[in-house]
Amino acid sequence: MSNNQEQISIYHQNAKNAGNRLSTYVTNACMGAVAVFFLALVDNNQAYSLTEKALLIIALLGFVFATLARFLELHFDARRFYQLAVQTGNHPADVEWDLYEIFKKRRMRALWISYSLFAIGITASVVFLIARVW
Repeated sequence: MSNNQEQISIYHQNAKNAGNRLSTYVTNACMGAVAVFFLALVDNNQAYSLTEKALLIIALLGFVFATLARFLELHFDARRFYQLAVQTGNHPADVEWDLYEIFKKRRMRALWISYSLFAIGITASVVFLIARVW
């Protein structure tokens, strides 16, 4: 197998791996959200203040949208590696990196959005728990 074919094979494998990691990320984010809401809703007789309700909603939305941003990030990652494999397989005169660069930028944007939203969800969860214990 030529060096070029090995690179193409590696890039396709990376695209496949990016897609396979998706379920792990989604599961982890969902487990965090479920833990927060399980703890919050254990007792039906609990009364929540407006602030506590707002914190729970913020946490839920943070986790949900972080999960959606992770979906997008992994989709862009897989598309980026696919474009890398396609362009590596092209004749040098026919190589165009425009789509690769677009997916690279979108992936980074989605990645930072997911980190930010997950941090918001975690922060709201911690503040909620501190407010409940205090």
